[in-house]
Amino acid sequence: MPRGFVSFFRGPSPKEVARACNDIDAIRAGQRREVTCFLRADFGPYPRRQRQGILVLTNTSAAWRPFWSLRRRPLSIAVQITSLRVRAAQPDEWNLKKGGTAFGVVTVPTFCVVVCKTSDGTIEFAVPALDAETVTAALRSASKPAS
Repeated sequence: MPRGFVSFFRGPSPKEVARACNDIDAIRAGQRREVTCFLRADFGPYPRRQRQGILVLTNTSAAWRPFWSLRRRPLSIAVQITSLRVRAAQPDEWNLKKGGTAFGVVTVPTFCVVVCKTSDGTIEFAVPALDAETVTAALRSASKPAS
């Protein structure tokens, strides 16, 4: 259900916070969730600079597709994650929102970065802070076991 005009300016409602928490259970139950995500990596077919897209999560897989592209083929995130951590967006990441308000009224969401180390390199997912826990749980679940 769409949010009302006034609630848009207040930021995330308690229902949205609860939804973010329930998304983890939904993914574990086999449902699919989509999260806005800026992707960057230093290996494989992944973009070297942050690119905006949609991260599609299930309990067995993760895929990312670019938001602004004529060819919107999803990239499978099929990597063995050796370590995973969440960090705040840095000042030099100009495209990521750091929170606060726009024009002193509109709440701007805070983004954080989920950093995954693999044997091939590092892959970073910049996601809204409300979705960070969902993304980390899904990536841990979807990460391939070591061969």
